Amino acid sequence: MTVSSVAARFAYGSLFCLALPALLVWWARQLNIVLLLPSMEEHAIGWWVAAAGCVLVLWSMLALRVQGGGLPMNAFPPPMAVDRGPYAMFAHPIYFGAVMIAFGVALATGSAAGVRIVAPTLALACVALVLGYERADLVRRFGSVPGGALLRLPDRSEAPPSWRDRASVWIGLFAPFLLLYEAVGHLPVPDAVNFTPSESAWPTYPETTPIYSLAYLMVFLAPLAFAQKRAMRT
Repeated sequence: MTVSSVAARFAYGSLFCLALPALLVWWARQLNIVLLLPSMEEHAIGWWVAAAGCVLVLWSMLALRVQGGGLPMNAFPPPMAVDRGPYAMFAHPIYFGAVMIAFGVALATGSAAGVRIVAPTLALACVALVLGYERADLVRRFGSVPGGALLRLPDRSEAPPSWRDRASVWIGLFAPFLLLYEAVGHLPVPDAVNFTPSESAWPTYPETTPIYSLAYLMVFLAPLAFAQKRAMRT
């Protein structure tokens, strides 16, 4: 490996491991100053989320180095496919871990802009990178996207879904939705529920909660009703 090649890899790694995190922190701080966002309390659990994200990122990088024979760099991709360790669960665990770190730090520091703007933007940027470049590059080099066997949406075939397919929907789709739903529900948003004058006078009956909650049960059971993988994926 030439000196210029080493320098290019060092610069690329520094950009994503040092410059980008610093830029996100600076952006969140500036947004907290210029935007009138509802204040947030610091949540210590955010440090645990960030720590878990760090472990996932480091574990994934180690897997790329050991099994893939390379580094986690799109510009200098590993020559071999990786489907072990965290890649057995997620197709893109480094991005997943990076988003966990962003949300975790924002929660731990009480950064309203970090939770509402910066971390979601980072998540969308990761999705854009995967869909716009990385997925096609992996298919070109390996024939398919390696990894993610445990948590992968069903393919577009007419075959009946397996229990792994159904579990992937529950864990990979419903579980993140539930976490995000609960997280948003606990954000300090003033006047989150706006009733019309007539609605505000309606009585509430707590004993009807089980009837309302049946909607969640039906959604949870929905993956059991599909007869084809294509329908379940859709």
